[in-house]
Amino acid sequence: MKYIKRAEEFLDMDEHNHTKELDTYFRKYAGWKFTVRETPWCAAFINAILGEAGYITSRSFMARSFLPWGQKVDVPKLGDVVVFSRGKPPSGHVAFYLRDYDRNNIIVLGGNQNDEVCRKVYHKSKILGYRRPVKK
Repeated sequence: MKYIKRAEEFLDMDEHNHTKELDTYFRKYAGWKFTVRETPWCAAFINAILGEAGYITSRSFMARSFLPWGQKVDVPKLGDVVVFSRGKPPSGHVAFYLRDYDRNNIIVLGGNQNDEVCRKVYHKSKILGYRRPVKK
């Protein structure tokens, strides 16, 4: 999946040492008007990766904006978008599904995970939904 390979090129880039690169990329492909040092950027990362690859984006920097977006799926596959609960609504988190880790956890690739782009394990109880990207 080309957009996952592109997302992996950002692995280990963080908001402290790569502010300019991340902000520039997000502005170009997601219409970002903020800075990663001051604004949560998980949705900007997903939107920019998808936008560059020619997919429809959520056109929002809110993680939960991905819940009505794309195609709903019950069984995820590599590259699907996962929306997680985090705190009280409208807060949330969004990342790309990579694979199941075990019966209770999945591994995702996302931005603004520990202030960087990385792979991370999340408990399935936090999942609000899986969505499949749709081409423009």
